[in-house]
Amino acid sequence: MAKELLAAHEAGRIRVAIGRASDYFGPRGLMTHMGERVFYPALAGRNAQVFGDPSLLHTFSYIPDIGAGLATLGLHEKADGRVWHLPNADTLSTQDFVDRVYDAAGTQGRAAAMPRVLVNLLALINGNVREIKEVLFEFEEPFVVNSDAFESTFSRHATSLDVSIPDTVEWFRSNPR
Repeated sequence: MAKELLAAHEAGRIRVAIGRASDYFGPRGLMTHMGERVFYPALAGRNAQVFGDPSLLHTFSYIPDIGAGLATLGLHEKADGRVWHLPNADTLSTQDFVDRVYDAAGTQGRAAAMPRVLVNLLALINGNVREIKEVLFEFEEPFVVNSDAFESTFSRHATSLDVSIPDTVEWFRSNPR
C-alpha cells in the first residue's frame, strides 16, 4: 500500500506523507503490547505479561507523540513523498520499560514472558492473540526504530519516558477495569 501511495504522489495525483510508529503505549492505550497487560498488573503489584524476550532492546512510541507527529506531517509539505518514523523516546529493553512502569506505580513486579507455544495455542481461540502472533518476531529479536530524521527535520522530539510512563500510569489508575 505504501508503494502505491508513494507512486500516486510521484505521479502528482495525491499528496502523501507516511508516518510510522513503533509499538505504542499511553493514555487510552488498551489492546496494545504495553497496555493493560503491563499497566494494570503494575498498579496491582502483580507481574506483567509480555511477549518474547524482555531483555531485548525495543522501541516504544507514546500515543500523544504519534498524534502530534501525524499532524506535523499533514501540515508540512517538506514531509511529502516519503515515509517517516514518528518521534519515539530512547530505546531500552522491554524489562527496563516495565521496571519504569512499576517505579511510577510505586509497586514491585517483573515482566513475565509468555512462551511462544502458549501464544500459538491461544491464537487458535483468540483473535487478538492471533494478531499478536503475526508480529511476535518484533519481540524475539531487538526492535529498534530511529526517528532522528523526523526530529531534525521538524524540530519535534518525543516525550521523555520520565514523563510519558507516569502519565500513562495515572491514566490507567484513573480508569480501572
